[in-house]
Amino acid sequence: MPGDALDRATVDRLFVRLERPLFNVVYRWLWSVEDAREVVQEAFVRLWRMRDRVDVARVEPLVYRIAINLASNRRRRRRVLQWVGLEREPIDDAAPMARRQSRALLRNAVDDLPEKLRQVV
Repeated sequence: MPGDALDRATVDRLFVRLERPLFNVVYRWLWSVEDAREVVQEAFVRLWRMRDRVDVARVEPLVYRIAINLASNRRRRRRVLQWVGLEREPIDDAAPMARRQSRALLRNAVDDLPEKLRQVV
C-alpha cells in the first residue's frame, strides 16, 4: 500500500484507531475537551482534503503533525485574545477549589516548558 492515495475506508480505520490517542495529545496542549475534539476532527478533515497527495505509509505521523499544528495555532490565538481581553478563562464552579488549583498548576507547568518538550508531553 505504500505510495497509494488514501481512500475512505483507510481514513475511517485510521480515525477509529487514532482518535483517542490523538485527542489525549491535543488535550494536553489545549486543556479543553471541546477544543481538543474540534482539533482532532479538523485534523482528519484536512487529511481527507489532501488524501491524493498522502503516502499511506506516512499517514500516521502526518495526522499527528496536522493536529499538533492546529492545537498550537489555537492556543496561540487564545493567548492573544486573552492578552487583549477578548476572551476570559472559563471558571468551572462544579469542580472543588483544590482540583481547580491543581489543574491550573499542572497547566502552567506544561505551558512553561519549551516547545519541543511540550510536544513530547
